[in-house]
Amino acid sequence: MSLPALPPAQFIDTPLLRVAYHEWNPGGDRAVVLVHGWPDSPRTWLQVAPVLAAAGFRVLAPTVRGFGETTFRDAATLRTGQLSAVGRDTLDFIDAMRLDKPALVGHDWGARAVAIACGLRPGVASHMAMLAVGYATNSLGPDMSLEQARSYWYHWFMATPLGEQTLRQQPRAFAKIMWD
Repeated sequence: MSLPALPPAQFIDTPLLRVAYHEWNPGGDRAVVLVHGWPDSPRTWLQVAPVLAAAGFRVLAPTVRGFGETTFRDAATLRTGQLSAVGRDTLDFIDAMRLDKPALVGHDWGARAVAIACGLRPGVASHMAMLAVGYATNSLGPDMSLEQARSYWYHWFMATPLGEQTLRQQPRAFAKIMWD
């Protein structure tokens, strides 16, 4: 099955970022914001976005900080991948786009980002959907199975100097391992 192409990237400035985003059905009467996870991109939504657009939604898929064409507006801004920052970025994107109570849908880290956005500003969304992950899925609690701990190896690896160095020096090789 061949996936449709992403619409061309558009850009909008928020207080911290110049956000690249893709849009389907700009004239839709209700908005839905699709927030991808890590190590994904707006391509995550290629099968979902056209269906939502056909149902009448204005569909927006921003590229999360640290990915693709989204950049920091000021070189002095602290770089962080903390989920609270991505949640704040989601609110900033909603504000910059002047959206009124969009539905928020997040996958993986994007799921946590939309939950954080809703927690930081109750009532910001008409609906919220968290896909593929919920809170505490990577806690080190005693109820985590050995199989699940093995699946989260990259969380711990990325928290080490070697993880940072590997991602900076071999990003494609690391991405291939993650996808495989």
